[in-house]
Amino acid sequence: EEAVYELTWLPGSFDLDQESALVFAASDAGGSTKPFGWTPAVDAPSDSSEQPPAASDAIKPVSGLDWTVILTDIEGNEAGLPLSHDSPLYPQIKAAKRKFEGLAAIDKSEIVWRRFEFPIKDFLMVNSDLQVEAITGLRFQFDRSGAGSVVLDDFGFE
Repeated sequence: EEAVYELTWLPGSFDLDQESALVFAASDAGGSTKPFGWTPAVDAPSDSSEQPPAASDAIKPVSGLDWTVILTDIEGNEAGLPLSHDSPLYPQIKAAKRKFEGLAAIDKSEIVWRRFEFPIKDFLMVNSDLQVEAITGLRFQFDRSGAGSVVLDDFGFE
């Protein structure tokens, strides 16, 4: 089953038209996709498809993460575009940010936000039945890449 992140709002919360654009910020979190402290059950039957966290989290494409960005209207009409319609989300760059060895325990990377912009008219090219003035939801369907973790912020419309 694919991971999903969904936001909903009341009809009329945004004054949208065909010239509007969905905007948000995202960053590759560079972390594990397993819950904090996750360990496989000791007495659980062996499942050859289950891998330890380190191995499964290594399945991240070099080309970056991609997923489907979907807008939904009050009638249930949907239109989706791949994140790569703007740009894939590329991995964090790891670099030494310090010279003093005493700070070696500090992560060698930090979140660098990438701003994404999706014109509403592009969603309408996918599904012309989408009622722009009645858009009530945004869903990220993580269906286009392998394992990965992301940080999302600053959702809105311009």
